[in-house]
Amino acid sequence: MSQRRAGTRTSRHIVAVASATALIAGLAGATPLTAAASSDPTFDDANGFRAGDYVVVMAGEPAAAYAGGADGYRRTAARGRQTYDSSTRAAERYTAHLRDRQDEAVASVGADAFYNYTTALNGFAAELTADQAAQLAHRSDVLAVVKDDIRKLDTWHTPDLLKLSGSGGVWRRLGGGSAKDGAGKGTVIGIVDSGVDSDSASFAATGGHVSDRWNGVCAESEDDDPGADFECNDKLIGGRYFHEGYGEVYDGEFLSPEDLGGHGSHTASTAAGNSGVAASSGGIDFGEISGMAPAAKVASYKVCWEEEDPEAGGCTGSDSVAAVDAAVKDGVDAINYSISGALDNPVDPVELAFMYAADAGVFVSTSAGNSGPDITTVAHPSPWLTTVANATHYLYEGTLEVRQRTRVRRCLGQHPGRT
Repeated sequence: MSQRRAGTRTSRHIVAVASATALIAGLAGATPLTAAASSDPTFDDANGFRAGDYVVVMAGEPAAAYAGGADGYRRTAARGRQTYDSSTRAAERYTAHLRDRQDEAVASVGADAFYNYTTALNGFAAELTADQAAQLAHRSDVLAVVKDDIRKLDTWHTPDLLKLSGSGGVWRRLGGGSAKDGAGKGTVIGIVDSGVDSDSASFAATGGHVSDRWNGVCAESEDDDPGADFECNDKLIGGRYFHEGYGEVYDGEFLSPEDLGGHGSHTASTAAGNSGVAASSGGIDFGEISGMAPAAKVASYKVCWEEEDPEAGGCTGSDSVAAVDAAVKDGVDAINYSISGALDNPVDPVELAFMYAADAGVFVSTSAGNSGPDITTVAHPSPWLTTVANATHYLYEGTLEVRQRTRVRRCLGQHPGRT
């Protein structure tokens, strides 16, 4: 269990602010971004920073997007419709080169990195003093010094609603709805979330071929609780967990890729759960459920953590970037990220990691958030993402007649009980 910095799970603020155009245009080498002036009480008046965890974005493309140009280092980015391959000699040499530069930068201020990012982002995460953060921000090879932040986690007849099933549905054109040979076959979906319930029938072994490009692992639990055990198979093919940014984990949590709260299992089963799985809750039979790509393989990247207080807990940006970095290196074809995120911050490290994941040929789907229909409430507005909002598609109503002959008409909700 991590003891790196217990008791620091309060909401944190991004402090490095700059033009998105300036940042993206300068990722191969540009003027560094420093903290902007602000009235936010979390700022140190002396230099715009205060002690805490930061993600430091370095100049130069990460391996997934490097197109060549540096002396002695060949191109590592994929060409055309190909996807990034982390196992090549060129990728290994270039990532080692990035790591050396990162190590030099963090050592120059006397700090230690708890994450190094080389695949989907070129940078590192470290606990810094205000002075250390300011020193790094003024280096010519540093583009941004961004305060780490806490993020929050943000359907039954859906295949019919989306016209996936049936004789004229999309599934029929993609191999059918089979969990072995149907839609999604040959695809690996990385779920960056609260983990996945490896005992669920939605992720039971189905047989079938696992992607030739898959380089991931099935991380073992560090927890004595048998419930934390995470078992991989030929459907749930990998799992990792990240909590260095979050810090000490609640004793009731699973220190493994296993899901405790259920959110990650929900999103994973929606994306790629097996077809024909019987579902019930509270004694109510909901029939059979299916993921949208039932033959796809699933890999769990746990970054969100529960607390004893249901309103507490969450996921840090630094852990999320580490998960995206690992997922791209592991060889996923798609990433699902149903977690809150930047509304308007152009240097959000998670959004930048997604940009380079897209460069590597990985499709990234994110959630629009739970903040409602007002303006500036849609998270993840970056153009390299597919950001999806939820919709209510069933509404049941009933009329109750009381003895006094007064009619009361009200909504019964989306899931009324069945008799």
